[in-house]
Amino acid sequence: VWDAAHGPRRSSRILAVDDLAQATAALDRMNRGEAFADVAVEVSLDPSAPQGGLMPPVSRHDPAWPEAFRRAVFEVPLGSISPPIAIDGRFLLLQALTDEPASGRTFEEGRADAERSARLAQERVLMNRLARQLLGAESTTVLNPAVRWREDF
Repeated sequence: VWDAAHGPRRSSRILAVDDLAQATAALDRMNRGEAFADVAVEVSLDPSAPQGGLMPPVSRHDPAWPEAFRRAVFEVPLGSISPPIAIDGRFLLLQALTDEPASGRTFEEGRADAERSARLAQERVLMNRLARQLLGAESTTVLNPAVRWREDF
């Protein structure tokens, strides 16, 4: 948790498509001189497409991102574009942009924040478990129509 929040990070752009042929065609366009961002806006399926595939900086140890993605982000040399990478049923192209150094905050300085994050994550798991149990009860009724009720915890 500490390293994900305070360790070194790398910013990147991504382009996600459904198959290898689309990824190869997009890479060919970039190799002919088209900007990664322009091709991403046009063909990427990722929610980052309108921003040219620009992603927030990623840590090597941030569990919010798939391991294969984190590894690829740091394996691609800065300024380079990766070959197509198969991740989660799609093919990605990745352009490594910049490295951001660690925050300089020591583990001891960040201990309270890390403990708070871990506690909140545990509370969320327990609340979701209770919500699933309550949804299984026959008497559960949502009284406030303004509440966006979801059953997919």
